[in-house]
Amino acid sequence: FKPDTEVLKETLNTFEEVADSLDLRVLGWREVPRDSSLLGPAAASREPIILQPFIVLKSAFGDGNAPKESFESEFDEPYFERQLYVLRKRVTHVIGLHNWFYLCSLSNKNIVYKGQLSPVQVYEYYFDLVNVDYEGHFALVHSRFSTNTFPSWDRAQPLRWAAHNGEINTLRGNKNWMRAREGLMKSDLFGDELEMLLPIIEDGGSDSAAFDNVLELLTINGVLSLPEAVMLMVPEAW
Repeated sequence: FKPDTEVLKETLNTFEEVADSLDLRVLGWREVPRDSSLLGPAAASREPIILQPFIVLKSAFGDGNAPKESFESEFDEPYFERQLYVLRKRVTHVIGLHNWFYLCSLSNKNIVYKGQLSPVQVYEYYFDLVNVDYEGHFALVHSRFSTNTFPSWDRAQPLRWAAHNGEINTLRGNKNWMRAREGLMKSDLFGDELEMLLPIIEDGGSDSAAFDNVLELLTINGVLSLPEAVMLMVPEAW
């Protein structure tokens, strides 16, 4: 669960190579400061290495070691957000959960902190969350004990866009229909990079994770707002 030095180096190199092909540049990596002493035996035995990459848009930042003097007119935030999404999907497929690689979040708007923890442990485990200099517009917290999948760090809540209790009875049908529609998907925004997003629903996730995968696509595509996408996926009862 903690890869050796060579495997970790290879994983980070793959991530950076894929980022480079998508007009993105990884400036560096930060190991998230944590207090591992509070973990129970099960969580401690599976505790992963947790890193945060610093990523910029190459067309705005430049290819040198220093940023451009002025890049406001060149910075396209929706494009940046979409490229981060393509990067997340692509490296998830290339590296994969089988290599114990999972991206909690990869966004210019939000950061997900989670783990195989009890609610009270989250703030004690992640030093960032009790740092007075760490500011955000709002925080969303969700605790959910896994009932139909085996508990693990990657399946912890919240997800990237949703916090959901699961128990989706139509899960198999939803997955099958989503996979069937992938062959009909078209996008002027993603263009040829659309193929990198497939499959939309990633293997190994819970029913809540499958929901989150589709919600993420609908929202980042820019056609629907987050409330509209949620209403589309969870229609009102008749």
